[in-house]
Amino acid sequence: MALKGVALMRVQKELKLLFEDPPPGISAWACDDSMNKLEAVVHGAEGTPYANGRFHLQICIPARYPFEPPKVQFVTPIYHPNIDSAGRICLDTLNLPPKGAWKPSLSISTVLSSLQLLMSEPNPDDGLMVDITAQFVNDHARYERTAVEHTRRYASGADAGVSGQTVAANGGGEAAQAAAASADAAAPADAAAPADAAPTQAASMAAAPETSAPATRVEELLAAEADSQAAKRQRHEE
Repeated sequence: MALKGVALMRVQKELKLLFEDPPPGISAWACDDSMNKLEAVVHGAEGTPYANGRFHLQICIPARYPFEPPKVQFVTPIYHPNIDSAGRICLDTLNLPPKGAWKPSLSISTVLSSLQLLMSEPNPDDGLMVDITAQFVNDHARYERTAVEHTRRYASGADAGVSGQTVAANGGGEAAQAAAASADAAAPADAAAPADAAPTQAASMAAAPETSAPATRVEELLAAEADSQAAKRQRHEE
């Protein structure tokens, strides 16, 4: 089902920001005009077993976003204590309180940056894969060797960072490699939020991820009204 209202405006705004100023090693774009399914590529950081790897993820945006967190799953296999063989992720920002830490001010960019950090700094206290977690703690050198080999095998080839559907749609490995290499430019051109949108109080809250974006028109009007009321009170007192 296509996104509507607050969720649609919020995702459009976030994708625009990701396109214009992406965090290093991170890109994301919509799969189609419905905007409820996104694809992303996260590059492994240097100095980690995932260096030189391109990891493809799928993101499902719920209808109540950003009041509910996105559902994120790794498509590229990864050898990691907090990510299972099906690509499911153990990360508090992907869950609502009290068990999780999601809040409406977080964003897709925040989630992807948190995942990149989790790749660099696994959390053995909240492991999802028991055997890998035990190896990470008790035989770290072997864990690193295995993770490096896993990255080389699954995340460093021509099709790394691109889903099977994308590979098929683009005609195979070489095209898929080009798609991954140009991922930073793959966000939709119409990702900007409507300029004349006048959100309600809930929409205004939803449209304010943790970025340096300017205040909304609603906030400007409220501020002007407050100044006007203050001036009237001052004249009355005089």
